[in-house]
Amino acid sequence: MFVRKRFMQAKQRQQRSRRFHNTLSRNVRILLSSLVIPLIFGVITILVTLRQHQQADRHFDVHMNFSREQRLDDDIRSQIQREQQWKIAIMNQEARSKIAIDQYRNKLFLDYMKEISVLLKESNSSLTSNSLTHTIARFKTLTVLQHLDGLRRRHVIRFLYEARQLTNTNESNALDISTADLIDIHYDTSSWFLHRGKISLAGVYLQNSTFHEITLHNVNFSNARLYNVNFSSTRLYTIDFSSTRLYTIDFSSAFLRYVTFSSARFLSNDQTLFS
Repeated sequence: MFVRKRFMQAKQRQQRSRRFHNTLSRNVRILLSSLVIPLIFGVITILVTLRQHQQADRHFDVHMNFSREQRLDDDIRSQIQREQQWKIAIMNQEARSKIAIDQYRNKLFLDYMKEISVLLKESNSSLTSNSLTHTIARFKTLTVLQHLDGLRRRHVIRFLYEARQLTNTNESNALDISTADLIDIHYDTSSWFLHRGKISLAGVYLQNSTFHEITLHNVNFSNARLYNVNFSSTRLYTIDFSSTRLYTIDFSSAFLRYVTFSSARFLSNDQTLFS
């Protein structure tokens, strides 16, 4: 009887222990379930938040890069536009300057023509009739030739020649234009007045000019300085180059007859000067 009672008590204890463990296990599972689910949701929330932040960061980086590139493109376009505007402004300024210079030169030329015409009338068509008139005419001529372009310089020479102020004959003495700057003057077949001859260009400074394929007759270049002058294929008759300094002169294919080079000085690297 005692043994049976002890057995029953042990069995009851086992049952109670089993119920306790079952209850504990169920409570633990319930507790773990109540903890795991929020934890899972928390982890998921963290992961989603991190992903959203990463996407936001990527979007921000993309936006910043785009903005940076956009600003760079805008800066480049603005710089190109400024450079274009600057170039246009320079071109406009150069065009205005050329127009202003041309107008200035034209006024100088017209004023000179009027003043010399007055002197010619007052001096009975001779600018060398007296020393004062000669001095005034020479000063005005040398001054205006310094400021004119090649075309207007040629017009001045032609005007003085046709007014018989650059001829050297028994009837009149040539106007002294020695040291005159005759630069960038180009004579062509239209310069027929040179064929008449008897023109005095003694002592002038002639540079970067051409007398190509024309006829020069009885022209006085004595004591002149000629730099880079082209006489190629030109016919020269009775030309005086006495005591003239000739630097880089082209006489190729030119026809020379009765041309004087007495005491002339040739300074040129061109070995085919008269080829």
